[in-house]
Formats: sequence, C-alpha cells, structure tokens
Amino acid sequence: MQKNNSRIWLGAGLIIVGLLILMDQFRWIYFRDEYVVATAFTLIGLALLTGYGREKVVWKLIVGLGLLFIGSMIFLESSRILSDDYTGMLVLWMLAAAFLAVYLRDRKHWWAVIPGGILLTIGATVGLEATFWRMGHYSGSLFFLGVALTFGFLYFIRSEQNRLSWAIWPAGGAMLICVLTLLDQWFYYIHFEDYIAPAALILIGLYLIGRNFSSRHQNGNGAEVTT
Repeated sequence: MQKNNSRIWLGAGLIIVGLLILMDQFRWIYFRDEYVVATAFTLIGLALLTGYGREKVVWKLIVGLGLLFIGSMIFLESSRILSDDYTGMLVLWMLAAAFLAVYLRDRKHWWAVIPGGILLTIGATVGLEATFWRMGHYSGSLFFLGVALTFGFLYFIRSEQNRLSWAIWPAGGAMLICVLTLLDQWFYYIHFEDYIAPAALILIGLYLIGRNFSSRHQNGNGAEVTT
C-alpha cells in the first residue's frame, strides 16, 4: 500500500506540474517558472519520503528531504519573503536536519552527525553574519567551534558498538584552531595564524607517538597473559 502511495505522489506531482506548464503556455493563468520548479521539487521530495516510509532506504530520506527543502528555498527566494542570507541559512539548516534525522532514526548511522553538524554550523555562521555585521570577523572561530562540538558529540556517544574514541582528536584540533583564530582577532599584532600549522603538526606527532606506546603496552599485556 505504501509503495502505491509513493507512486500516487509521484504521478500526481508530474500531472500537476504538467498542467501548470500547459496553463501557462495557453496564458490561462500565469506562473513564474520558479514556482513551477519549486512545486516539482516539493512533490518529488514527498514521493521519495513516502517511499522511505516503506523501504527504510537512507538515501530516499536524505534526497527526499533535500528536494523538499530545495523547493522551499526556491519559493522563498522567488517570493522575496526573506533576504538571500536568511534563505541560505534556512536551506543549510534544512539539509542539516535531513542528516540528523538519519542519525535519530537509527543510531548506528553516526556518520550522519558529521555533515549534519557542519551544515548546522555553517548555517548559524551565515545567520549571525547577516544579523550582526561584526560577527563576520569571527566567522572562522564560529565554524571551527561548531566542528569541535560536532566531533565532541561523537566522542561522548562512543560505545562498544560505535568505536568513536578517535573523534576526540579532530574535536581537539578544531578547538585549538578556534582558539587561535579568536586570539588572532583580539591580538592581531601577534599573528597567531603563523602558529596554527606548527601546532597542528605537533599535535599529530604526539598522537602518533601516543598510539605507538599504547599499542606496545597492549601487546605486552597480551604476551604476559599468554605466558
């Protein structure tokens, strides 16, 4: 039944779009091309979401929500309800919601948190820059803060099934870059950006050395047990 519903949505969407185009061609009614395209994206997105309800295929959820949100974006952009910056912010947040919905639907899909968190961060940065013009100076810091929080969240949801202990390293690296870029704005005469690359290399080196000693310790314990 749900499969038939998906086909009904898709078929109805194609019929409606076709009728709108014909009525516009015969000048029976006038529609801007943008509204026709927005309607097409929205109806196809609804059809894919209906299909996801039956098959639980992840790509249908992502693509369906994406098309639905793109249709909304085109409508908002064409109607001039919001400025371009706020429209972009909403689109990014909608795409982020699509990925986060994948994770909330099945916690095994932890990977969806990464694009979801990053898109959410970029959207927030765009919105803050549009609202507070001085926030443009801190856009880099805000972005890396969002990246750090995203990977930090992955680290805190680690478990035996989801081995996500590695997430602490990109979280720490992003937080370090966030702090350095923030200090660079406050103390611009020190040029903190010159220290970002060396600091990153040092952190990577410490990580590799730490992993080496950790693996040796584990191998040593294993050898003692076997003897």
